[in-house]
Amino acid sequence: MAALVNSADGRKYVMLPGMTRGAEVSEVKKFLQNKIDWMSASASKKASLNIENEKFRSTYGMGADTIPYEDAVRYMQFLKRYKKGGLVDYTGMAWVDGTKS
Repeated sequence: MAALVNSADGRKYVMLPGMTRGAEVSEVKKFLQNKIDWMSASASKKASLNIENEKFRSTYGMGADTIPYEDAVRYMQFLKRYKKGGLVDYTGMAWVDGTKS
């Protein structure tokens, strides 16, 4: 399950399964989009996406990549929906309030 955390300084951080510390939303979106794009990428593009995601996993304490494609798609939806607030019912029931950013 992904978790979105607001820090004391007003920044939002995301924790994905296996991470030892949170990453900024934009970085997590890039990581997840790379995973999604990998499915239809050429061999050379796959190698490039792998390198980018290995750097992300190393930076945020993730070991092997254990997030399935389906979860990457679901987490991207989670990050997009939270921005406007509402009921998050696919990761466990929670009410979230959106922000103007």
